[in-house]
Amino acid sequence: MKRYVGEVVVLILLVSVLVFWVSNAGGNGSAPTVGSVLSHIGNTTSFCWRAELSGSTNTTILACINYDNKTAVWRSRGRNGVYVLSAVPGGKFYEINWDLATRSHGVEWNVMNFIAWLFRNGNVSGPVRAAKGEYEFNVTYSWTESYAIGTIENGTPVETKNLIRAIVRVDRDGNPLGGTFTWVRYVIYLNENRTLREETKGSFEVLGPWVA
Repeated sequence: MKRYVGEVVVLILLVSVLVFWVSNAGGNGSAPTVGSVLSHIGNTTSFCWRAELSGSTNTTILACINYDNKTAVWRSRGRNGVYVLSAVPGGKFYEINWDLATRSHGVEWNVMNFIAWLFRNGNVSGPVRAAKGEYEFNVTYSWTESYAIGTIENGTPVETKNLIRAIVRVDRDGNPLGGTFTWVRYVIYLNENRTLREETKGSFEVLGPWVA
């Protein structure tokens, strides 16, 4: 009888371990990595996204980029109404706007660049399984900028300390799905012994490819 009970206990433990392994492995034996996320971003040539920003300005952005035909469009809605900006070959200010699309790492300009910028520069932990087929990475990125404002003769030295805390959701293959972040800036006017605190909270969702 004792032997029978012992075998049942061992069986229950083995089943529990198996269930735990399957639930945390996403069903395919492995979870996404920082490398797989960056690889997916590097291979993505067309995407749309939606972003919500709150802070000094409350703004909603709906945007799409297609690297294959070098086209982009951004539609933002804030307190001052709706503003649309586009980068279409042959269009007005195309070179400037396309440069924003490809080089900027602001979430409002290019969500994939934003995620890659955080992953390459920040302290990344995870992933943690969040939902069926989804994982979350936590990212903390801090850095300091130094510059001057005003005239060359009477410039005021300024130091800005930045801190971003973000959660990035991906699927089991490393495909970015969305996320949230808080960006805090401490703007220090060195000659005036004055510090200004700015905070922006944001969220973003990747909507899929764009065929322009």
